Amino acid sequence: MTTIRHEAVAHHDDGTSYRLGGETYETDLEGGALYRAHQRAHGRCTGRVYVDRKHAVMSDPTSGAFAFEAMPVGWVFVKRLPFDDTPRRSYLHETWITVEVTA
Repeated sequence: MTTIRHEAVAHHDDGTSYRLGGETYETDLEGGALYRAHQRAHGRCTGRVYVDRKHAVMSDPTSGAFAFEAMPVGWVFVKRLPFDDTPRRSYLHETWITVEVTA
């Protein structure tokens, strides 16, 4: 089972941005099928979502030294959508999708 966290932000042409909220849900989709489903729903992919993963430095694991590595966990999608009240005007809808595969 795959757990999806969906966060959305609206970027207006005047430079203001608004968080639209988010949700968490589960799906059976994985890999390319999961990516394509979100691309169809949320527009073009503009980048990846990363988290920092802490791990021991391998040159001397007993030293207590740690390094951080960026680990990809999802994608950022954008598409232009019309306003509900003024369809001739539009805004940039940005969606962050993070993926967690559970056993």
